[in-house]
Order: sequence, then C-alpha cells, then structure tokens
Amino acid sequence: MCYGFGVHDVKDRAKHTVVKPGIAPLFDTISRTLKTVREEKGSYDYSDIANACGYAYAKCFSEIEKKYVNSQDKYYNLDGTPCTKKQEIAWLDEAYEEKNQLGNSKC
Repeated sequence: MCYGFGVHDVKDRAKHTVVKPGIAPLFDTISRTLKTVREEKGSYDYSDIANACGYAYAKCFSEIEKKYVNSQDKYYNLDGTPCTKKQEIAWLDEAYEEKNQLGNSKC
C-alpha cells in the first residue's frame, strides 16, 4: 500500500522528529558540571550549583538556537505537527522550573 511517502521522506521526517525532552538533558548537564567542579575543588557550594544551573540552561538553549539556524530544516512533534523553536524553548523553561521544584538544589 502506498501512502505517498518515499523511503527518503520517512527517514527525513524521523531524523527531524522532536520529542519533548523533559528534565533529563538539563539535569544531566547540571550533574556533569557539578561532578567536574567536585573533582577540581573537592566539593561544591551553592554558587557552584547556581552556576551549573545557569550553564546547563544556556547550553540547552544554545543547542535549540543552533538547530533552527538553518531555516530550510523542518522539525516535527511525534504527532506530525510542526515543532517550533518557541515550543522547544517553552519545554526548556518547563524543565528548568521542574528542576527548581525537585530536590534540595534550587537553580
């Protein structure tokens, strides 16, 4: 049965499908940063946590910005609707707020 999609169309769509990342990428970046600080200084304090949170947010934001620089690329949600830079930044903001509501360390 043919649905009007070629193999290359399907591969391109799959490559450009965006899944709402949640808190994991932000949390992973914060964790890696604090691990490095602890290895270098022996421990970390509140200012290190705040800096790690800021760095993680900036890094994730930068990755989103870079992805949308080439306006010829189109990205899609799992349901096939277009995904926008604004939507991904909103997800990042949600993850950042969720991180602030979890655990002891506030960003």
